[in-house]
Amino acid sequence: MPIPMEKIIFEPTVSKFAGTVFDFSGLEDAVIQLDLEDAASDPKTPIGGILARTFESGDTHFGGNGDDIAEFAGRQCYNSFTKGRDPIAYHLNIKESQHGSIYEHVNVCFLVSGVSRSLTHELIRHRVGTAYSQESQRYVDAKDIRFVLPPLLANHVAGMSAEELEADAELTIFRRSCHQSWREYQNLQSQFVERLKAMAAAGASEDAIVSVKKRANEAARSLLPNAAETRLVFTTNLRSLRHLLTLRGAEPADLEIRRLMPGLLAKSRSHAPQFFSDFVSSLGNDGLAILEAEFGRF
Repeated sequence: MPIPMEKIIFEPTVSKFAGTVFDFSGLEDAVIQLDLEDAASDPKTPIGGILARTFESGDTHFGGNGDDIAEFAGRQCYNSFTKGRDPIAYHLNIKESQHGSIYEHVNVCFLVSGVSRSLTHELIRHRVGTAYSQESQRYVDAKDIRFVLPPLLANHVAGMSAEELEADAELTIFRRSCHQSWREYQNLQSQFVERLKAMAAAGASEDAIVSVKKRANEAARSLLPNAAETRLVFTTNLRSLRHLLTLRGAEPADLEIRRLMPGLLAKSRSHAPQFFSDFVSSLGNDGLAILEAEFGRF
Protein backbone atom coordinates (compact mmCIF):
# COMPACT_ATOMS: atom_id res chain seq x y z
CA MET A 1 0.00 0.00 0.00
CA PRO A 2 1.55 3.38 -0.99
CA ILE A 3 1.77 6.38 1.33
CA PRO A 4 -1.00 8.99 0.66
CA MET A 5 -0.02 11.74 -1.76
CA GLU A 6 -0.68 14.39 0.90
CA LYS A 7 2.33 13.05 2.78
CA ILE A 8 4.63 13.66 -0.20
CA ILE A 9 6.60 16.94 -0.36
CA PHE A 10 7.68 18.29 -3.73
CA GLU A 11 9.44 21.52 -2.71
CA PRO A 12 11.27 22.94 0.33
CA THR A 13 10.03 25.98 2.24
CA VAL A 14 12.34 28.73 3.51
CA SER A 15 11.60 31.60 5.91
CA LYS A 16 14.20 34.21 6.89
CA PHE A 17 13.08 35.21 10.36
CA ALA A 18 16.10 37.14 11.64
CA GLY A 19 19.18 38.99 10.49
CA THR A 20 21.89 41.27 11.82
CA VAL A 21 20.76 44.90 12.06
CA PHE A 22 22.07 48.10 13.61
CA ASP A 23 21.31 49.05 17.19
CA PHE A 24 20.52 52.73 16.67
CA SER A 25 21.82 53.97 20.02
CA GLY A 26 24.94 51.85 19.62
CA LEU A 27 25.51 53.20 16.13
CA GLU A 28 25.24 56.74 17.44
CA ASP A 29 27.74 55.89 20.18
CA ALA A 30 30.11 54.49 17.54
CA VAL A 31 29.86 57.71 15.51
CA ILE A 32 30.81 59.71 18.61
CA GLN A 33 33.62 57.29 19.45
CA LEU A 34 35.04 57.74 15.94
CA ASP A 35 34.61 61.54 16.16
CA LEU A 36 32.36 61.57 13.10
CA GLU A 37 29.45 63.71 14.31
CA ASP A 38 29.95 66.41 11.68
CA ALA A 39 30.39 63.95 8.79
CA ALA A 40 27.43 61.91 9.99
CA SER A 41 25.15 64.94 9.73
CA ASP A 42 25.88 65.22 5.99
CA PRO A 43 24.02 62.52 3.99
CA LYS A 44 26.44 63.05 1.09
CA THR A 45 29.29 61.48 3.08
CA PRO A 46 29.56 57.68 3.34
CA ILE A 47 28.84 57.67 7.09
CA GLY A 48 26.02 60.17 6.65
CA GLY A 49 24.52 57.98 3.94
CA ILE A 50 24.72 54.90 6.16
CA LEU A 51 22.92 56.71 8.98
CA ALA A 52 20.31 58.21 6.67
CA ARG A 53 19.47 54.84 5.14
CA THR A 54 19.42 53.21 8.57
CA PHE A 55 17.16 55.70 10.32
CA GLU A 56 14.69 56.05 7.43
CA SER A 57 13.15 52.68 8.36
CA GLY A 58 10.93 54.45 10.89
CA ASP A 59 11.89 52.13 13.74
CA THR A 60 13.23 53.76 16.88
CA HIS A 61 15.66 51.09 18.05
CA PHE A 62 16.91 48.67 15.37
CA GLY A 63 17.21 48.60 11.59
CA GLY A 64 19.40 48.88 8.55
CA ASN A 65 20.56 46.13 6.25
CA GLY A 66 23.50 43.79 5.88
CA ASP A 67 25.16 45.81 3.14
CA ASP A 68 25.44 48.90 5.35
CA ILE A 69 26.73 46.92 8.34
CA ALA A 70 29.44 45.37 6.17
CA GLU A 71 30.27 48.77 4.65
CA PHE A 72 30.56 50.30 8.12
CA ALA A 73 33.02 47.57 9.11
CA GLY A 74 35.03 47.95 5.91
CA ARG A 75 35.24 51.74 6.07
CA GLN A 76 36.41 51.56 9.67
CA CYS A 77 39.49 49.65 8.46
CA TYR A 78 40.62 52.59 6.32
CA ASN A 79 38.92 55.48 8.14
CA SER A 80 37.10 56.27 4.89
CA PHE A 81 33.86 57.53 6.40
CA THR A 82 34.04 61.08 5.05
CA LYS A 83 34.66 60.45 1.35
CA GLY A 84 34.78 57.66 -1.15
CA ARG A 85 32.62 55.51 -3.42
CA ASP A 86 28.84 55.41 -3.28
CA PRO A 87 27.33 52.22 -1.80
CA ILE A 88 26.89 50.43 -5.13
CA ALA A 89 30.45 51.16 -6.22
CA TYR A 90 31.75 50.34 -2.76
CA HIS A 91 30.32 46.84 -2.70
CA LEU A 92 31.30 46.25 -6.32
CA ASN A 93 34.88 47.09 -5.44
CA ILE A 94 34.79 44.79 -2.41
CA LYS A 95 33.53 41.89 -4.52
CA GLU A 96 36.08 42.56 -7.25
CA SER A 97 38.82 42.63 -4.60
CA GLN A 98 37.28 39.60 -2.85
CA HIS A 99 37.67 41.19 0.59
CA GLY A 100 34.93 38.97 1.97
CA SER A 101 35.78 39.24 5.67
CA ILE A 102 33.59 42.32 6.19
CA TYR A 103 30.52 40.26 5.30
CA GLU A 104 31.21 37.90 8.17
CA HIS A 105 29.75 40.56 10.49
CA VAL A 106 26.25 39.93 9.09
CA ASN A 107 24.16 36.85 9.90
CA VAL A 108 20.84 35.65 8.52
CA CYS A 109 18.63 33.04 10.20
CA PHE A 110 16.37 30.69 8.27
CA LEU A 111 13.68 28.21 9.18
CA VAL A 112 13.86 25.44 6.58
CA SER A 113 11.23 22.72 6.18
CA GLY A 114 10.28 20.25 3.49
CA VAL A 115 13.80 18.86 3.22
CA SER A 116 15.05 15.33 3.79
CA ARG A 117 17.59 13.91 6.18
CA SER A 118 19.71 13.24 3.08
CA LEU A 119 19.87 16.97 2.42
CA THR A 120 20.75 17.93 5.97
CA HIS A 121 23.56 15.35 6.02
CA GLU A 122 25.01 17.35 3.11
CA LEU A 123 24.18 20.80 4.51
CA ILE A 124 25.82 20.33 7.91
CA ARG A 125 29.15 19.69 6.22
CA HIS A 126 29.28 23.48 5.85
CA ARG A 127 30.53 24.33 9.33
CA VAL A 128 32.46 27.61 9.03
CA GLY A 129 30.29 30.57 10.04
CA THR A 130 27.14 28.48 10.40
CA ALA A 131 24.89 27.08 13.13
CA TYR A 132 22.20 24.41 12.96
CA SER A 133 19.33 23.41 15.25
CA GLN A 134 17.58 20.43 13.69
CA GLU A 135 14.32 18.77 14.67
CA SER A 136 15.06 15.65 16.68
CA GLN A 137 13.72 12.27 15.61
CA ARG A 138 14.54 11.10 19.11
CA TYR A 139 12.26 13.48 20.99
CA VAL A 140 9.68 14.24 18.27
CA ASP A 141 7.21 11.49 17.45
CA ALA A 142 7.25 10.78 13.70
CA LYS A 143 3.74 9.36 13.52
CA ASP A 144 2.67 12.30 11.30
CA ILE A 145 5.89 12.50 9.32
CA ARG A 146 6.00 13.41 5.63
CA PHE A 147 8.45 12.31 2.94
CA VAL A 148 10.46 14.42 0.50
CA LEU A 149 10.31 13.41 -3.15
CA PRO A 150 13.78 13.43 -4.76
CA PRO A 151 14.06 16.07 -7.53
CA LEU A 152 14.76 13.46 -10.21
CA LEU A 153 11.44 11.80 -9.42
CA ALA A 154 9.66 15.11 -8.87
CA ASN A 155 10.70 16.26 -12.35
CA HIS A 156 9.54 12.95 -13.79
CA VAL A 157 6.00 13.36 -12.46
CA ALA A 158 5.73 17.14 -12.93
CA GLY A 159 2.54 18.08 -14.70
CA MET A 160 0.87 14.70 -14.23
CA SER A 161 -2.81 14.52 -13.36
CA ALA A 162 -3.95 12.93 -10.10
CA GLU A 163 -4.85 9.77 -11.98
CA GLU A 164 -1.45 9.65 -13.67
CA LEU A 165 0.34 10.14 -10.35
CA GLU A 166 -1.53 7.21 -8.84
CA ALA A 167 -0.57 5.02 -11.79
CA ASP A 168 3.08 6.00 -12.19
CA ALA A 169 5.36 3.02 -11.50
CA GLU A 170 8.39 4.93 -10.18
CA LEU A 171 6.33 7.11 -7.86
CA THR A 172 4.51 4.02 -6.62
CA ILE A 173 7.80 2.37 -5.66
CA PHE A 174 8.78 5.46 -3.65
CA ARG A 175 5.38 5.77 -1.96
CA ARG A 176 5.20 2.07 -1.15
CA SER A 177 8.66 2.10 0.42
CA CYS A 178 7.80 5.16 2.52
CA HIS A 179 4.57 3.60 3.68
CA GLN A 180 6.29 0.39 4.71
CA SER A 181 8.94 2.16 6.76
CA TRP A 182 6.33 4.44 8.36
CA ARG A 183 4.14 1.44 9.24
CA GLU A 184 7.05 -0.48 10.74
CA TYR A 185 8.03 2.62 12.71
CA GLN A 186 4.54 2.70 14.23
CA ASN A 187 4.60 -1.07 14.87
CA LEU A 188 7.87 -0.84 16.75
CA GLN A 189 6.58 2.11 18.76
CA SER A 190 3.45 0.17 19.72
CA GLN A 191 5.61 -2.65 21.04
CA PHE A 192 7.32 -0.17 23.33
CA VAL A 193 3.95 1.25 24.43
CA GLU A 194 2.96 -2.21 25.59
CA ARG A 195 6.24 -2.45 27.46
CA LEU A 196 5.50 0.90 29.16
CA LYS A 197 2.10 -0.33 30.26
CA ALA A 198 3.65 -3.47 31.69
CA MET A 199 6.31 -1.45 33.48
CA ALA A 200 3.70 0.87 34.97
CA ALA A 201 1.61 -2.09 36.10
CA ALA A 202 4.68 -3.58 37.74
CA GLY A 203 5.30 -0.37 39.70
CA ALA A 204 8.26 1.01 37.72
CA SER A 205 9.42 4.52 38.61
CA GLU A 206 8.42 7.52 36.52
CA ASP A 207 12.06 8.10 35.56
CA ALA A 208 12.31 4.58 34.18
CA ILE A 209 9.11 5.00 32.15
CA VAL A 210 10.23 8.36 30.71
CA SER A 211 13.53 6.77 29.72
CA VAL A 212 11.74 4.05 27.77
CA LYS A 213 9.58 6.65 25.95
CA LYS A 214 12.72 8.35 24.75
CA ARG A 215 14.35 5.05 23.85
CA ALA A 216 11.24 4.03 21.86
CA ASN A 217 11.63 6.90 19.39
CA GLU A 218 15.37 6.41 19.43
CA ALA A 219 14.97 2.81 18.30
CA ALA A 220 12.04 3.31 15.93
CA ARG A 221 13.67 6.20 14.04
CA SER A 222 16.24 3.76 12.66
CA LEU A 223 13.48 2.42 10.41
CA LEU A 224 12.76 5.77 8.76
CA PRO A 225 14.32 6.40 5.33
CA ASN A 226 16.57 9.26 4.31
CA ALA A 227 13.53 10.74 2.56
CA ALA A 228 11.89 11.49 5.93
CA GLU A 229 11.17 15.21 6.26
CA THR A 230 13.08 17.28 8.77
CA ARG A 231 13.01 20.93 9.80
CA LEU A 232 15.82 23.07 11.07
CA VAL A 233 16.90 26.55 12.02
CA PHE A 234 19.95 27.45 9.97
CA THR A 235 22.08 30.52 10.70
CA THR A 236 24.97 31.69 8.57
CA ASN A 237 27.03 34.79 7.93
CA LEU A 238 26.84 36.28 4.45
CA ARG A 239 30.31 35.18 3.40
CA SER A 240 29.60 31.56 4.33
CA LEU A 241 26.21 31.77 2.64
CA ARG A 242 27.88 32.98 -0.55
CA HIS A 243 30.22 29.99 -0.44
CA LEU A 244 27.25 27.67 0.05
CA LEU A 245 25.20 29.20 -2.76
CA THR A 246 28.00 29.11 -5.32
CA LEU A 247 29.06 25.57 -4.43
CA ARG A 248 25.67 23.92 -3.89
CA GLY A 249 23.82 26.00 -6.47
CA ALA A 250 26.15 24.81 -9.23
CA GLU A 251 25.05 22.21 -11.77
CA PRO A 252 27.10 19.25 -10.39
CA ALA A 253 25.66 19.63 -6.88
CA ASP A 254 23.27 17.13 -5.27
CA LEU A 255 19.88 17.89 -6.78
CA GLU A 256 17.89 18.25 -3.57
CA ILE A 257 20.31 20.67 -1.93
CA ARG A 258 20.54 22.56 -5.23
CA ARG A 259 16.74 22.82 -5.20
CA LEU A 260 17.01 24.59 -1.82
CA MET A 261 19.58 27.20 -2.85
CA PRO A 262 17.32 29.60 -4.84
CA GLY A 263 15.03 29.87 -1.82
CA LEU A 264 17.91 30.83 0.46
CA LEU A 265 19.14 33.39 -2.08
CA ALA A 266 15.70 34.90 -2.61
CA LYS A 267 15.09 35.33 1.12
CA SER A 268 18.55 36.87 1.67
CA ARG A 269 18.58 39.40 -1.15
CA SER A 270 16.39 41.92 0.65
CA HIS A 271 18.80 41.96 3.60
CA ALA A 272 21.94 42.52 1.51
CA PRO A 273 20.94 43.43 -2.06
CA GLN A 274 24.36 44.70 -3.14
CA PHE A 275 26.20 41.69 -1.77
CA PHE A 276 24.03 39.30 -3.80
CA SER A 277 23.63 41.52 -6.89
CA ASP A 278 26.06 39.49 -9.03
CA PHE A 279 24.11 36.23 -8.68
CA VAL A 280 22.22 35.03 -11.75
CA SER A 281 19.97 32.02 -12.16
CA SER A 282 19.50 29.85 -15.22
CA LEU A 283 17.51 26.70 -15.85
CA GLY A 284 19.50 23.49 -16.11
CA ASN A 285 18.69 20.61 -18.45
CA ASP A 286 17.43 18.73 -15.39
CA GLY A 287 14.73 21.33 -14.81
CA LEU A 288 16.34 22.88 -11.72
CA ALA A 289 17.87 26.32 -11.29
CA ILE A 290 21.63 26.78 -11.55
CA LEU A 291 23.12 29.66 -9.53
CA GLU A 292 26.24 31.48 -10.64
CA ALA A 293 27.99 34.52 -9.15
CA GLU A 294 30.08 36.78 -11.34
CA PHE A 295 32.70 37.23 -8.63
CA GLY A 296 32.50 33.67 -7.30
CA ARG A 297 33.02 32.78 -3.68
CA PHE A 298 35.59 34.52 -1.53
